[in-house]
Order: sequence, then C-alpha cells, then structure tokens
Amino acid sequence: MKNLIRKLFRPTIGAIYDQLLQSGCNFIALLVLASLLPIEDFAAFALAFALWQVLQGLQRSLVVLPFIVGQPSGQGKEHPCQWAYLNLVFVMAMLASLLLALALVESVGILPWLQKPLELSLFAVPGLGVYEFARRLMYQLGRYVDASIMSTILAIFYLGGIASSHVFAPSSLYVALGIAAGALLAASYGHWRVRHDLRTPSLSAFRVWRSRVDQIAWHLLSYIAHASYTSALPLVVGFFARPEVVAAFSVTRALVTPALTASTAIDSIDKPRASRAYATNGYAGLKASIAQTRRTLWILTVPFVLFISIFSQDILHLLYGDKFAGTSLTVIGWALFIVLTVTNQPEETRLIITQRSQTLFVSKLLSSIVALGLAPALIPPYGTLGAVTAAVSAIGINLALNLAKR
Repeated sequence: MKNLIRKLFRPTIGAIYDQLLQSGCNFIALLVLASLLPIEDFAAFALAFALWQVLQGLQRSLVVLPFIVGQPSGQGKEHPCQWAYLNLVFVMAMLASLLLALALVESVGILPWLQKPLELSLFAVPGLGVYEFARRLMYQLGRYVDASIMSTILAIFYLGGIASSHVFAPSSLYVALGIAAGALLAASYGHWRVRHDLRTPSLSAFRVWRSRVDQIAWHLLSYIAHASYTSALPLVVGFFARPEVVAAFSVTRALVTPALTASTAIDSIDKPRASRAYATNGYAGLKASIAQTRRTLWILTVPFVLFISIFSQDILHLLYGDKFAGTSLTVIGWALFIVLTVTNQPEETRLIITQRSQTLFVSKLLSSIVALGLAPALIPPYGTLGAVTAAVSAIGINLALNLAKR
C-alpha cells in the first residue's frame, strides 16, 4: 500500500496535485469574492493577492532558488537547517516591511488604495512565507507525499475561509485568516516530518548565503524586472486605473490562470531535474530535459486556454452575469500570454542552470521597460485590454531574447 501511494505521488503527479489544489482555491476565492463583494472591496483583495505573489517571488529569488539550484534533487540534506533559518529571517523582514509600509500609508496618506491590501497581507504573508519554503524542501528531499499532505492542509483552511465569507459575512478577511492558519499548520507538519534534518541553525547560515550572493543578486534583479509584467501588474493597474478596472483585470486573468497550474507544478520539479541532468550528462542532458518540459507544458495548457478563448464571453456571463461584460477580448489576450509564458519557462531554466543569470536579467529588464513604457499609455484609455497588451508584448520580447541566446 505504501509503495502504491508513492507511485501515485511521483514528482510530476504530486506537483500537479499540489498546484491543482492551490490554483483551485485561488480561482474559487476570486469567483466567490467577485460575486459577493462590492467592486472596491474585491479590487482591494485582488491587489492584496498580487502583493502576496510579489513577496513570494522575492522569497523564491533570495532563498528558494539558491537552495534548489545549489544541489541536485534528493540530496538536499547538506544545509537544510541553514536555509530554513535564512527563510525565517526573510519572512520576518517581509513582515517588518509590511508594517512599515502600512504605517506610511496611514500616517502620510500616500497611495491610500494600498491600505486594505497591506492589512490583509499582514495576516497571510508570514504563514505563506514559511509554508512555501517547507513545501519546496519536501520536493528537494524527495518527500512528495508529505508535500501533498501539506497542500491539502492549506487547501482545507483556505476553502474554510472562503466558505466563512459566504456564510457569515462577505469579507476578504476570512479568506486571509484561513490562508494564514492553513499555511502555518501545513508548514509545522512539514518541518516536523523532517525535524531530524533540521538541526539547530548557526551563523554558518549566512556564510552559505554569502557564498552564492552574486547568483542571488542576479536572480533578484531578474525577478523584479519580470514581476513588472506578471505578478506585480495588478499593482501597476491599480496605480493608473479605477477599482473597476482592477476588478475586471483580476477576473479576466483568473479564467486562464488555472493553466499556469501546470507551469508552477512542473517548476517544482523541473529545475532540480534539469540540474541533475546537466550535472550528469552536460548540456546535451540539459537540452533533453527542457525539451521534455516544454512538450509537457504545451500538452497541459494549450487545449485549456483554447477552450477558454472560444467560450470566454459565455463563461463570463455564466459566472458573473453582466458585471464584467465586454471583456472577452481581454481573456483571449491572457490566453496568448499563458502560451508564451509556458514556452518561455524551459528557456529560463536553461539560463538558470547554466548560471547565465546576467543574460536572464538583461532579457527581463528589456521586457520590463517595454511593459512599464506601454502601461501608462495603454491602461488609462483602454483599461484591461491595455494592461494585457503590455503584458503580452513584454513576455513575447522576453521569449524572443531567450531563444536568441541558445
């Protein structure tokens, strides 16, 4: 029986199960809250959600990626305690930054539309930060069943928060509290399962981190550039447009983001597998690994986004009535964005594994310049369609530049 469970939760299947739960909960949260909340309140939740993703991206660049790339999958016992300790330091820094930002918004009055998203983030971000590293650690140590149990725990509490918002009172606070409770409990379970690998941390943790600081710096710069046309884009929209546009932006993108389940799931195993292939068989092994990843991503995403594109108008009407009418063309734009994104992911893996971090940064920086240049010109007059045009232009240029560096 134990062997059967392990076979069912092989790396790819376990990672997809993990991301199906997370993406499903995200989709349900956006669906329920978009239906229940006033436009302004839903826009605040959408901005908070974007902020969570941005902070998790920073965590991935500063802690998770250096930990994963530094050693082949299944051999993560070299410094797990040091990296877990560094992650905790990073989470505390995130919390302090959120408190400072909220104090500035409340006292100085700058960017008042960020107050509610920051308040929600204070509840959700610390738990998510601890959870994300613990989940990645499970994959690195080959504990795929434990990773799936962790994602199940989080999903149960996440759905409980959504249900509370529907049953008791329409409020995104219930969702944030559900996420916080589920993430902390799931992370506690994960750390307990590998407690023997997590010895008492020491100051050597910082020496481990400093030994990879050049690589980390380029990963961080690349992510900041990349976020401007991906996870941080709702914040850019919030700066240039009304809450109605932010709400429509989030709803239309949510229809196709389940396709990114495959991308995120494969990412959990793609880089460790590619790193192992490169270490064993050189560039030929790496090339074969990323080619396999690309084919898998196309099979898992293209049929879905094609279906959503064809029936986008009917789906929007079925879910929201006329609340977001006239945005079907934006959905088609997001579908194109998804296809370009999953095509680009293996190319980024190739650059990361071969430690061409500067090349990766330059391509993302040029793409970011395009996105941030188009955003103020296109978002005010064209709303969500302008935002998706900026995003598609940026990811298209990013893919072209990465392919040119083969």
